[in-house]
Amino acid sequence: MCQIIKWDATSILNITQSDIPYAFIVLNRPILFTSDDFQRLWNNAVIRVLVDGGANRWFKFIADNNLAVDSMAVPSYVSGDMDSITEESTQRLNKMGCKRVYTPDQNETDCTKSLIELRPYLEPNKIKNVLIVTDFGGRIDQTMSQINTLFKRPLSESVNVYLQSHDTLAWLLFPGQHKINVPPEFVTNEVWCGYIPMDGSSCVTTSGLKYDLTNYTVGFGKIVSSSNSYSSSTVSVHCDRHLFWTMGIGKNG
Repeated sequence: MCQIIKWDATSILNITQSDIPYAFIVLNRPILFTSDDFQRLWNNAVIRVLVDGGANRWFKFIADNNLAVDSMAVPSYVSGDMDSITEESTQRLNKMGCKRVYTPDQNETDCTKSLIELRPYLEPNKIKNVLIVTDFGGRIDQTMSQINTLFKRPLSESVNVYLQSHDTLAWLLFPGQHKINVPPEFVTNEVWCGYIPMDGSSCVTTSGLKYDLTNYTVGFGKIVSSSNSYSSSTVSVHCDRHLFWTMGIGKNG
């Protein structure tokens, strides 16, 4: 009997440290969250990571939203090859006592390296979920690079890694059986979701979606699932190759 991999989007979207210990990673991408949402996600994280130019984005978000720096928990560390972080951001983080982790390897992206550096923190802090702040607009090359990081799976299979923007939550479904819990209101409001074959054609069977498939081959040049929605707050997906799961979380679905 195959193991069912569980993804609890309902808990992730309302996450606090007391509920689920998690790590929070800020990449060098626009931060379009509301002030309240970003502060909640940042301050409740057990481990908080700024990735290279993500430090500049973090300070900019604080300034743009008229927040006090001391209202934000101190970053656990900043990592990367340090080719994007400004000297001003570096000095400010130094004064805060933020650890600096230099990762010069150019064969890996800063995103991948940040997950590798996260490994020693996971088990001692009982972290099973990692949220990576990104933005799915503008730089499609960077989005694809982040999906590639998920393919490389720098963390153990027991750790769920999510990409999250202000309006989208996404992650990689590995071959196997998956169970996805979504908020009941997403069913009522017909919030969009989809799954994109990222590893050639995949035989897919689903339940709990508006447009379900049974032993159907999806793939580029065939069919991909976009603009789908839910018939149940519990979704089942079985795939024999990787799928990139995406779901709307913004006010407009």
